[in-house]
This record gives sequence, C-alpha cells and structure tokens, in this order.
Amino acid sequence: MHAVCTCCCPQLAARLEGRELDVQVGQPSKAGGSMVSRHVAYLVSTPSLGYVVRRRFSDFCWLRGVLAGRFAGLFIPSLPPKEIQGATFKSSSEVSESSSFVNARLQLLRLFLEELVRIPFVRGDPSLTAFLSCNDDKEFEAAKESTGRLTIFTDQSEGLAAWRDGLADSRPLHW
Repeated sequence: MHAVCTCCCPQLAARLEGRELDVQVGQPSKAGGSMVSRHVAYLVSTPSLGYVVRRRFSDFCWLRGVLAGRFAGLFIPSLPPKEIQGATFKSSSEVSESSSFVNARLQLLRLFLEELVRIPFVRGDPSLTAFLSCNDDKEFEAAKESTGRLTIFTDQSEGLAAWRDGLADSRPLHW
C-alpha cells in the first residue's frame, strides 16, 4: 500500500490509460462513532497498481456523478440504491458488515467498478485516479474538490480528449 497520495499524478493517469485494470471491492466495515456519522466503508483495491483504499457509498456516488457530468452522452454504469425498503434490508448504517444488504451492495459496487474501468475513455480520468489511489481522507477530499471542478473542456486526460473529439466528429465511437 502506498503511503503518499498520488491521486492527481500524471504518471499514474498515464499508467491507467489504455490498459486493462483489475479492481476489487470487499471487506465492508463500519466506520464513524455517532449515529449521525456511522457508515459502512468498503475496501477498494487495484492489485496491478498496488493501491488499497477504503471508500464509502457516498464516494461511489460522487465518482459516478462527476463522470456522468464530464462524459455527457457516455453510458456510466449505475449504482445500487442507497436504501432498499423491505423486511430484510435497512439503511446500511443500521446493519452489520455481514448483513445481506451490505453484501448485496458490495457485489453491486464491485460490478459498477468493473464495468467502469472497462470503458477506455474513463480509465485515466483524474477523478477515477483519485478514487482508486488516495488513501488519506483529507487528501482524497482535496482531490475530490480539485478533480470535481474539471469539465469536458478543462480536463486534458487522453480519454476525455478522445471522447470530446468523437463527439465533435459525430462518428460512432467504438472501444
């Protein structure tokens, strides 16, 4: 595990561009002490790059929202709902790490990331890079702030440039 955040590092983004990326989601654990701040965090790892981070559901929502806004018109995989009402499902803050709700959400978050990293335009995006590599909470929050401000016109990542060029060209994009 890397001790230094490399979330906005151009070298890491370059390593992500144009290559298959293995991501894993597992080991849910409760975090936060009070009823208000209690949440479940999931271990997100990229074994090929050696990164291991903890992310909560709201971080996945942030990532999807940023990418959907930046890559207008590109299908960004959906996330599971925040809550599922029913006899066996409750808010994730009210259940144990081994509950069926948390385990079902874990599987759906894994599918979300697996589908997301298959999209070559997205692979080197600074927001995804930050999501996968920043293991310090304060540095991740700063990276969310800075990468979240990027737009389709200000982001210079190779994937977004290809997406932007493809939209301007009006020919179908294939990957």
